[in-house]
Amino acid sequence: MVSFNDIQFNKTSTYNGKIVLHNPNLDTFKLIVSYGDTVNGAGPIKNQYQVSLKNNLDKYIQLSDYDNTIGYVSMEEINEFIKLVKTTVDLNQIKDHFRDNFSDDD
Repeated sequence: MVSFNDIQFNKTSTYNGKIVLHNPNLDTFKLIVSYGDTVNGAGPIKNQYQVSLKNNLDKYIQLSDYDNTIGYVSMEEINEFIKLVKTTVDLNQIKDHFRDNFSDDD
């Protein structure tokens, strides 16, 4: 099964990694994971990463009320999100996952 450990990071001005996720019901997605000075994630030192998701048309899916990215996400939370993206039959579950788990009301 695909997990966080399969992401290969490349260093530019930040560390960026991506992985393709196949969902038999909703097609293909690209998960982008970043960390470094200019993004919302310190990386392995603090287990914090910034994530975003693109659809098969290479368009970002809005993951929060305000942005296409979610910051300060742990490796464990990314693995949970990967599982959801690969198995759900409802795109709204993907869009709402971080809204439900990382809301401003917490």
